[in-house]
Amino acid sequence: MIKQLKDVLTIKTTWDRSRAWTRKLRFAALLLSLAIPLNSFAQAHLLKQRPFRATEDQRSGGDHICDLRCDSDGDGKPDRLGDYVCISGTVIAEPSTYEREGRFFWIRNRCCGMLVYGTSELLRVGDSVAVDGRLRPAGRGEAFGACGLELIDGCGVKKVGLELKGIRPNVDPVPVALHNYCMNPSIYAGNLIRIYGLLYLWPAAWYGGNYFLLAGDGRDSIVVYVDGDTGIDVGDAGSACYTVTGIVMKVHAPACVSPQATWCIAPRSQADIVRKDCSTDASHSTWGQIKADFSD
Repeated sequence: MIKQLKDVLTIKTTWDRSRAWTRKLRFAALLLSLAIPLNSFAQAHLLKQRPFRATEDQRSGGDHICDLRCDSDGDGKPDRLGDYVCISGTVIAEPSTYEREGRFFWIRNRCCGMLVYGTSELLRVGDSVAVDGRLRPAGRGEAFGACGLELIDGCGVKKVGLELKGIRPNVDPVPVALHNYCMNPSIYAGNLIRIYGLLYLWPAAWYGGNYFLLAGDGRDSIVVYVDGDTGIDVGDAGSACYTVTGIVMKVHAPACVSPQATWCIAPRSQADIVRKDCSTDASHSTWGQIKADFSD
């Protein structure tokens, strides 16, 4: 009888231990299931280690450059300044165009463009890339002091990671009428545009190997910024008819050109400044047409 009682107690003790281990395993699994979403929430909203969107799914495709330039409160700064973002687009001005170390390049997605900067990259015009990083103000004190490119106002993505997606051969500049550009240059910020029918292109200032030219048609005028690292020879620029292609950016020019940061077009190479006979059949585009033609 005593032996049988010992056997029963042994079986009960073993069963109790088994139940205890089962309860511990279930409790551990519950903690793990709770920890996963909490960790993701902390990363997205507190640590900001990845972009967060209200509709986070495969269709979101990251952040659109056009949206990142939104300034709803009118304080002169993008609403999402400082956010961790993920953008994709096609390279329209490759690294080393305006700065030989290759730390700055521009991409276009849909009808908007964006400066990307950070470590040097080996990219070509037409490369399709995905970039993740912080949306930062691209101005004085933000890595631009030692490069040939004049200091920039506005915003840019400080690159953390980059993935080459392939090649998109269509990197044609957006044709824009001079008058439409002058009405609101900021809507073309970071994009590659082409302006026809410029009747003059005159040097206005030379600063540190970089040239500032004035161009216009007798009614409207713009600033053309020629960076010394592009190797562009302004030569005998003067009265003629010109077609100018370049990236739209806001730079700090010499006081004789503008007392404050001014919008300009920055050609990428000699081929972006074409001198030819004057013509009245220049292509004109509205902002609505550009959005329709260059949207994904």
